[in-house]
Amino acid sequence: MFMVVIACAFQSGVSGDEPAKDPTHQKVEKARMIFQSESEKLKTSVKEAMDKQVELARKSGNKDAIDHLNKEIERFESGGPIPSFLPDAYHKKQVVMLQRIEKSLDAAVKEYTKKGKDDEAEPLSKELKSVRSVLQFIDVRRTIVGTWRMTAGGFAADVTFFADGTAHTSTMHECTWEFDPEKQQLAWTYPNGLIEMVKLPIDTRGTKGVSSAGTEIVITKK
Repeated sequence: MFMVVIACAFQSGVSGDEPAKDPTHQKVEKARMIFQSESEKLKTSVKEAMDKQVELARKSGNKDAIDHLNKEIERFESGGPIPSFLPDAYHKKQVVMLQRIEKSLDAAVKEYTKKGKDDEAEPLSKELKSVRSVLQFIDVRRTIVGTWRMTAGGFAADVTFFADGTAHTSTMHECTWEFDPEKQQLAWTYPNGLIEMVKLPIDTRGTKGVSSAGTEIVITKK
């Protein structure tokens, strides 16, 4: 699973000897400072909201709910997206922040590239790729969570994906799913090590992939 720490400052993509008056450098640094400040505020409010959700789950004595909550919290604290169980306002705030820094990095990469400053453009390009991976994961998670019908020839089974990265099938029970931004695929792994995957983009009306046996599968959201 890819991980990007979105709640801390991005590392500077411009070398220390870059002229202080470089307008491209100044714009990127300003965008980073804004992103860092907003990220810290969001992280604080998210932490408070997460604690309240866990407290409510503990009062109900629901162990499964606690496990799901903790897995999402661990992912967030390791650099993942806002936990799915929080109100939509938190998710929208995170997306807006990421889109803003994405726009700034994209503009800087283009400006440096046009000027032939490839050494300055390269690290910014890597940051841009990381930001886009987080945005894509947020979209993938929003789409994949729920129950899907998986078919392969005459075989059919249901797969339910949860936001915390776990899944449950009607045939092999518990498994885990991961989004791979490099391969542009989503794969789920069974306890016995078998893996099945589908290629992005994911279409709820039908998305093709490959089964653990190497045959074609299709998943359709129910």
